[in-house]
Amino acid sequence: MKEGETIENALKREMKEEIGIIPKDFEKVGIIEFQFQGNPEILEVHFFKINEFTGIPRESEEMKPKWFDIG
Repeated sequence: MKEGETIENALKREMKEEIGIIPKDFEKVGIIEFQFQGNPEILEVHFFKINEFTGIPRESEEMKPKWFDIG
């Protein structure tokens, strides 16, 4: 996240930069905290369910988009 940026704005920016989509309707579904062995820094990860977006998902170095059936 950038300084002063909200979690929701970071979500929108990162998704546009990394896979080419802009979330329009989304909801937070969870948060986890963890740390890597040997590193005292605690990291926090927020999980969102994207219900609607614009753009076409594309692969990037960071991720390979994949559809999952959640029904």
